[in-house]
Amino acid sequence: MTAYGAIVIGGGHNGLTAALKLAGPNSKVLILERRDVLGGICAGEDFGAGFRTRGLLDETCRVRPSVVADLGLANHGLTWRERPPLFGARRDGPGLLLGGSAGTSGLGDDALGHRTLRAFVDKVGPTVRRILEAAPPDIGDEAKILPLVRPALDLRRLGKRDLMELLRVAPACVDDWVTEEVAGPLLRAMLCSEALPGTWMGPRSPTSTTTLLLAEALAEREIHGGPAALISALTAAVADANIRVETGIEAQRIVVKNGCVQGVETSDGYRSSICVLSAIGPQTTLLDLVHPLDLPAHIERDVSDIRVRGTLAKVHLGLSKPLAFDGAAHERLLLGAEDPLELERAWDHAKHRRLPTTPPLHVRQWSDGDRHVASLTLHCAAHDLDGGWTDAARDSLYAAAMDTLEGYLPGVGETIVASETLTPADIEARYALPGAHVFHGELALDQLGPLRPTPRLAQYKTPIPGLYLGSNGMHPGVGVTCAPGWLAAKAVE
Repeated sequence: MTAYGAIVIGGGHNGLTAALKLAGPNSKVLILERRDVLGGICAGEDFGAGFRTRGLLDETCRVRPSVVADLGLANHGLTWRERPPLFGARRDGPGLLLGGSAGTSGLGDDALGHRTLRAFVDKVGPTVRRILEAAPPDIGDEAKILPLVRPALDLRRLGKRDLMELLRVAPACVDDWVTEEVAGPLLRAMLCSEALPGTWMGPRSPTSTTTLLLAEALAEREIHGGPAALISALTAAVADANIRVETGIEAQRIVVKNGCVQGVETSDGYRSSICVLSAIGPQTTLLDLVHPLDLPAHIERDVSDIRVRGTLAKVHLGLSKPLAFDGAAHERLLLGAEDPLELERAWDHAKHRRLPTTPPLHVRQWSDGDRHVASLTLHCAAHDLDGGWTDAARDSLYAAAMDTLEGYLPGVGETIVASETLTPADIEARYALPGAHVFHGELALDQLGPLRPTPRLAQYKTPIPGLYLGSNGMHPGVGVTCAPGWLAAKAVE
C-alpha cells in the first residue's frame, strides 16, 4: 500500500491549489475527486448542441495574483485581462456602463457621487486586501497578542477620518450607503448588486456594505477564459508536479486512530496518509467524513450551526447570436434590477421560499466562433423552496428568467439553440454542496475572518492532528480566489 505525504479531498480550484502548494520532491500528494472531472464549481460543462459553460461561477477577478505567481500558473497558459465593464440595462431608455478600462458612461449628475464612492473603496481596498490575503488571527483565549495587533495597526494606518468612516459604513445596509452619494436608481442597483452574491441579504440588510467592500477590495484583473481556464492551468501544473489524481473516487471516511489522521477510506478502498486536507467544505468534512466519536462535541455543535442557505440558480443559454443592446454585445450585464427595490423584492422571494417572478439576472456572455453562450445567474432562488424543486418548479424558474430577458430583448427566445437550468437542488446534487451554497458558508460578519467557519477552526487546522480545512468555507471565502487552499497548505507546512 502506498503511503502518501498528503491526501487532498476535492479537486476543485482550492483542492488543486492546495495540492500544488503541498507537493515537493519528498512529498507524494494524492487528489481524490468524486466527479469524473476536476474543477468543481469552476469546471466547464457541456450543456447541449456543442455549447459549453466556463464553470458554475463566472467571475475570476478575485483570484489572488500572489497565488498564481507562487504556483507558476503563467507557465501553464494562464493569462490576465482587464475586467470588462458592467452594463446596466433599462427597459425604456439607454443603459449605464460601469467600470472597466473604457471607464464609465451615462452616469450624468451621479458621476461625482460615483467617483466619491470609488475613491473611498480605493483608499481602504489595499488594507482590506492585505487582511483578506493573510491567515486570520487566532482570537481564542490563549491566542498570542502580536497576530491580533497587526491587523489593528494596519487599519489604524488608514488615518482617523477614513477609519472612522469605515467603522460607520461597515454595519450599514449597502443601499443606504450608496444613496448618500448617488441618486440614480439604476446606478445604485448596479453598485448594490456586487454586495449580494454568497449572502443571505438584500440591499437593505444591515452589514451588506461590508460584503460590498470585501468584494470590491479583491476585484482586480480577471483570467482570460474564466474559471475553466483557471482549472486548465491548475490541472497542467498538477500534472507537471507528478501529483497523483484519482477521479470518480469518493472519500467516504477520514480514518482516525489514537486521535490522529491515518488515511482515507474511499468508494474503492483505503489510502494511507498522516495528513489530509479537505477542500470540500467544513460541514461535509467534519459531520459526514469524521466519525462522531473522533470529533469533540463542541466542535460538532459549532460546525452544525454554520449557515449555508444557498440562493443561487443558473440558466445557461446557447445562442445563434449574442445578446446585444444598441448593437453592443457587452460581456457583463445586469438585467431586471433598475432600482435597489427590485433586488430587495427578489431577495424577499428567496426569504419566503417562493419562486421568483421576473428575477434580476447577472449575465456573463462570450463567443467562440459562431457559438455564443450567455450564463445567467439568479441570486434569488431559495434552496428550501416551498413545495421543493420539482421539474415543474425548474420549468417555472426558466420561464421567469426568460420573462426578464424578453422584457429587454423581445424575440430573444428565437435565438436560443440550447439551454440548461440548474436549480439549487441541482447544484447541491451535482457539486455535493450542503444547502447549495457555493461558498460552503454564507458571507456575514459572524462568518468572516477569524470567525470563518467558526472561531475554533479559523486557522485551517482541526482538533484532529493531521486534518486541515481548505475550502471556500474558510477565510477569505469571497468567491473564486484560490486563497483558502493556499493558506491551508501553508498551515500544513
